Formats: sequence, structure tokens, C-alpha cells
Amino acid sequence: MADPMSTQVRRPQDQAELIEALIRSDKPGSHGAFKTYRDVMLFSAAVGWEARREEPFTQAHLPIEWSIIVNGFGAEQLIDLIAFSQTGDAEVLASERLPERVRIFESYANGGLHIIDELMKREALTPEEAVHKLTTRQLLRDQRDLEEETAPDIRELEKGLGLD
Repeated sequence: MADPMSTQVRRPQDQAELIEALIRSDKPGSHGAFKTYRDVMLFSAAVGWEARREEPFTQAHLPIEWSIIVNGFGAEQLIDLIAFSQTGDAEVLASERLPERVRIFESYANGGLHIIDELMKREALTPEEAVHKLTTRQLLRDQRDLEEETAPDIRELEKGLGLD
């Protein structure tokens, strides 16, 4: 059985500079797009998962303790969801497979970090602007999907009213 207390979430070494940029700010007394490494990793994993971009890595930079990662609403559930969606195997949620779930999460976080980095370079954005753009884009996509799901089918309405 995997010991959650000894589990660590690795940060990709080649993304260390970007991760720092997502946390720091040039404004005195403020932070960047995120306050913690945990928040950067969770957001990045969600971005990577949404884009289906998984990028495993071997070189790690300063890990984050599991207890810190899951110390917040929805973090462990997000990690479990990503692992289950990747494997299609409910057994991946077993406690002894925690290391596997963590590696899957790390891969999607790394993929998300690459997406953020590419967006910043392509559109000359600051880290905060890139996070804002990705968040706004997703919210608009969700709103559009919701409208499409709830929009009435005019043909069905016509039939129901006897207008066909």
C-alpha cells in the first residue's frame, strides 16, 4: 500500500522558470497569477487534461508534499478524475496505486505548463495574461456548450405546436 505521507508531486525541471514566473509578481506586496506551487500544478494539470496533452518527464525540481497538494477543496478529486479518465480503470483509485495517479497528474500538469508557455510566447503575454486568457476561453466554451444543450430545437417546437 502506498503511504500518502511519503508521496510527493514532482515539478518538471525544464518548467521551473515558468512555474516561478506564474507565482512571482513585479508589484511589491503581491503575487503572480498564483500564490503557491500547488495552485500552479493543479491549474496546469486541468489545462493539460482539457487539451489531452500529457507530457511525462524525468528531471524533477523540488517536489511538493502530497499533504500540501490535497490540502484544499477538490484537489484530490481532480487528480483522481484525471487518472481515471486516462486509464479507464476504476482500480487506479485504489490507495496502493496513488503513485500511478500522481505520475499521471504530473504528466498532465507538465503538458499544461507547455500550453501556457507556448501561449505566452505566441501572443507575447505575461503569465497573468496567459492564465486569464485560458480561463476566459474555457468559461466561454462552457457557456457555449451549455447554451447548445439547453437551446430548444426549433423543429421539435414546430412539431409540438402543429406548425410543421
